[in-house]
Order: sequence, then structure tokens, then C-alpha cells
Amino acid sequence: MSTHVTPLKDRVPFGQKAAFGAGHLVNNLLPGSLGVFAFFLLTAFGMDPFLAGLLGGLPRFFDAITDPIMGYISD
Repeated sequence: MSTHVTPLKDRVPFGQKAAFGAGHLVNNLLPGSLGVFAFFLLTAFGMDPFLAGLLGGLPRFFDAITDPIMGYISD
């Protein structure tokens, strides 16, 4: 088995990697937090599953209506 060592000049600095990954952090916080939040709503508080799903779905429906409108306005 051969090993490959990346030359020092071709290595990406850690700060640049962290800056690149930070952009996706915000995109993944909402789905992750909704899953944890829904779990506690359903198990600990005994909320109706339809209402718990509505909490996650209503912002998406709102975005489905307003995002094309804002895209048209900004273009």
C-alpha cells in the first residue's frame, strides 16, 4: 500500500477550511434543531403530530410563496 503526502504548498489552511464550512453551518442548523424540537414536542409534551409538523412546514409554505415574488422584484 502506497502513501501519498500532499506537498506543503498544496495544503489548504485550516482557517480557510473552517470559513468554507461555516457557510453550511447555518443551512444545517434549522433542520437539525427542528428534528430535536419535534422529538421533545411529541414525546415530552404530547403534542399532536400534525401540529408539530405544521410548525416545521409553515415557514416552508411561506417561503414557497414569497421567494419567487422577491426573486422577481430583485431581478
